[in-house]
Amino acid sequence: MILILSSLYDSSTTNVLYWLLQMKNDFFRLNTEDLKTKVSNIDLNIGEIELSYDLNNKISLKDITSVWFRRTGLVNNNISNFSTQIEETIIPGNSKYISSILKSELAIMHEYIIDTLYTCIPNKIGNPKVSGLNKLITLKLAKAHGLLVPESFIISSSEELEEVIKHSGEEYISKAFAEGVYLFTKENGYYTYTEKVVKEDVPDNFFPSLLQKCIQKLYEIRAFYLNGKFYSMAIFSQQNEETAVDFRKSNKFKNRYVPYLLSSDIESKLIALFKDLNLNSGSVDFIVNKSNDLIFLEVNPVGQYAMTSQPCNYNLDKLIAETLSI
Repeated sequence: MILILSSLYDSSTTNVLYWLLQMKNDFFRLNTEDLKTKVSNIDLNIGEIELSYDLNNKISLKDITSVWFRRTGLVNNNISNFSTQIEETIIPGNSKYISSILKSELAIMHEYIIDTLYTCIPNKIGNPKVSGLNKLITLKLAKAHGLLVPESFIISSSEELEEVIKHSGEEYISKAFAEGVYLFTKENGYYTYTEKVVKEDVPDNFFPSLLQKCIQKLYEIRAFYLNGKFYSMAIFSQQNEETAVDFRKSNKFKNRYVPYLLSSDIESKLIALFKDLNLNSGSVDFIVNKSNDLIFLEVNPVGQYAMTSQPCNYNLDKLIAETLSI
């Protein structure tokens, strides 16, 4: 049995399932939004865990041979009813405090289940413990492994910005520490992009922000990594002013995407980095500057890989399905 922890609207997961069906593999997809699936029979003495999705269908940990940590998948159940009951019977008027205590209890149980799935199932893709990497720590590790990284600062005032520019005279960009904003409402869509810094537009004081040297690029590289192998693509985004800083920014201009082969030196450094991060899968972003140097930007453990697979005919959905079928 193959267990896939994902989310309802993740199309990449669905595409992999089509291949698993063709290969006649048994699988179970557990989505974050699925409130019907329950965790039952957690026996710490023998490490047993069961997932039940109706009265007659249960999956035991011992029956799972492969797991893909694609998205969150398993979430804590809503506890509002429990907190209300306790508030009324034990500590009246402190529902928020009780709710926080119950969430802490469930978080420990959730962590145990995920850890058991990760350590007990021999064949796995991804690591739920590092689904959201710290970009700043990853930059430091990449540099330690001999990869070139952008000149970077954390600033929170126009005075600090002036100081950086005064000593370098370079242009800079700003980007989010974490994943940034990704929000769609009925009226608008909001998304965080990498932007050039215009010092005239910068207020005197602002939230701590990541400042990086703006690299004049020839092209960008997105590489998907799986179990020691890379499937890479060059993105010629600098030909359009809208996508020159962030290739995601324009829907009107079609950038050119072509297969790309990383050097053995870069691949060996990346493999060492992935080993340090305890990851066997993820996407890596580079910029190639006008001296043909590869500048490392970041690792995304669970990013969309279809944008690399489709233009380059890598058929990564099938590859992932085959990996899970081992």
